[in-house]
Parts: sequence; C-alpha cells; structure tokens
Amino acid sequence: MRGEAVATGTSVESGIHVAIAELIRAMHTDACGDAGSRWSLVTAAALHLPAVCHASIMVVGQPGVVKCLAASDPVPRFLDRVQQRLREGPGLDAACERQVRRIDDLDGELRWSRFVEEALANTAIRSMLALPLFTRGFPRSVLSLYGDSPDMSGAEHERIGLAFAADAGTAVETWRGEQRLRRAQINRDTVGQAKGILMERFDIDAVAAFSLLAELSRNRGQSVTSVARGLVRRRLANHDGKRFQSVTA
Repeated sequence: MRGEAVATGTSVESGIHVAIAELIRAMHTDACGDAGSRWSLVTAAALHLPAVCHASIMVVGQPGVVKCLAASDPVPRFLDRVQQRLREGPGLDAACERQVRRIDDLDGELRWSRFVEEALANTAIRSMLALPLFTRGFPRSVLSLYGDSPDMSGAEHERIGLAFAADAGTAVETWRGEQRLRRAQINRDTVGQAKGILMERFDIDAVAAFSLLAELSRNRGQSVTSVARGLVRRRLANHDGKRFQSVTA
C-alpha cells in the first residue's frame, strides 16, 4: 500500500512538470499570439494535470460582470455562463475572495446548490478545483479545473493545482513583459525610419526630424509612433507604386 501511495504521488508530481513544460513549449511555438491565445494555451496545458478533463479561465469585473477568457472546450464555458447567470459558484467565490474552492464530489455538495444542480443535469462534471490567478491585468480571475469523476480531491491535488496556477500566471506575465519590450523596439524602429524619411525629404538632421514628428503629433492629436507609422506606410506604398509602374511601363 505504501508503494502505491508513493507511485501515485510521483505520478501527480510528474503531471505538473508535464503541464508546465507543455505550456512553455506552446508559448515559444506561438510567440506572436495575442493575449487571448496565451490564456487558451494555459487551459490546454492544464489538461495534462492529473484527473483534469476540462479547464477554463474566468475573470470577474465590475459590477460583477463575468467573462470567460479561455476554455478548453464548451463544457467549462457553459459552466462559467451558469455561474454568471446564477451569480453563484466556486469560480466566482475563488475569484472574488482570492481563496481556493474545491468540490470533491458534486453529488452531495451542499454549497452553491443551484450551480451544482445545473452542472449535474447538463454535464459529466463530478469534481472541480477553482484556483485564483494573481495577474496584474486581471486581478480577480480564476483558473477552474474540472474532472469527470470524483478524483480531483485531496490536499495533494490542490497543492499541484496551486503550483500550476502560480507558474502559469508567471509565464503569462513574463510573456506580457516580452511583448511590451518587443512593441517598444518596433516603435523605436518605426520612429527611426520616419525620422530618416523626413531627413531625406527636407534635408534636416535627426533632432529637427524628431521635432517635426512631435509637431505633427500635436497637430493631429496622435502619438508620435502613430504619426511615424503613417509616414512609413505611405513611403512603402509610394515605393511599391513606383516599382509597379516601372515594371509595367
């Protein structure tokens, strides 16, 4: 019996490593995806955790508006909508109270009675683990993990779920930082190209070119980056037009 317990513990431990490894691999593969796709990758990776059959990420806004950011399939998306409609459920409580909420077996669960009734009547879900996510963009968000049998229970599964939620939140925040740096670099490059266009067109130096960009920005009520992006697009369009004319002449 003791050997079986150790083996089970080892299997549970390996589950989180597989899930996190899959999340990191997917993020590197989909490096240019938007924020929505990142949350979808988190729910997909969560399916590698032991006993987890479905997963979703839900955010609670003001005043009490619930939005499903991502879901592994229609079942958890449906259950998120049920919680929004009924204004009750473990996911809502976990997001708002910043505390883990766990249902070891829906059959016999006395809390959230209306949610449990709809879940039993419309899905195969029998266990649930709602884990608050600590991210800057969505302070009241929750990762909900669902099982089709009463297996996702006990302190060990809760610990593994919390570890995954923490690592997943860190991975998403790291990606957001990388995206901000990438956008900043692109913006710098775009402004540099626009300055070069103005320097060539008006025979001015870099300082004067940036001053002209700033003046255009104020006059148009746009950011310097937006003005620069427009100049670069027009230059590329004119260049492509001239090239087309020279080829067809």
